[in-house]
Amino acid sequence: MVLITSMSYLFSEVPKAQRTQQETARLIQKLEEMHVTRFYTDYWSCARLIFASQERLICGDTWGNLTHGYDRYKPYLEDMLHTPNPAFVYSAESLSLKDLKQAMDKNHIVYSSTVYAGYVIVQPERPIPGVLLYQPAPPIPGFVPYQP
Repeated sequence: MVLITSMSYLFSEVPKAQRTQQETARLIQKLEEMHVTRFYTDYWSCARLIFASQERLICGDTWGNLTHGYDRYKPYLEDMLHTPNPAFVYSAESLSLKDLKQAMDKNHIVYSSTVYAGYVIVQPERPIPGVLLYQPAPPIPGFVPYQP
């Protein structure tokens, strides 16, 4: 009985997983069409987009207030730090959009915003002064990032 219930649950989740995979593929295609290959986003979106794009897209993780999140792989972080004006890609419900808009408005930065597949793609005209993402993150005590 447990096996039947478990199998039934697994099969019921297949359409949801397929839908998520299709949405991710559409978002990747849109980002590439827009030439947005370096951007900041949340941890889970970042990991999924890097993997699904086979590293054609590289992103950095952000936490609240536009600070570094959990940058696990140092080469990606280095790539982001050398990107002169990265975009921002957040879920339409993300609270980070509010922080981003406030920072851009405070600094009078013109930006374009595209809503696509449940995400908002924000492309500032220039880097945002005072945003800590453009600087290396302080080390986390006891954390050793993966280095190939």
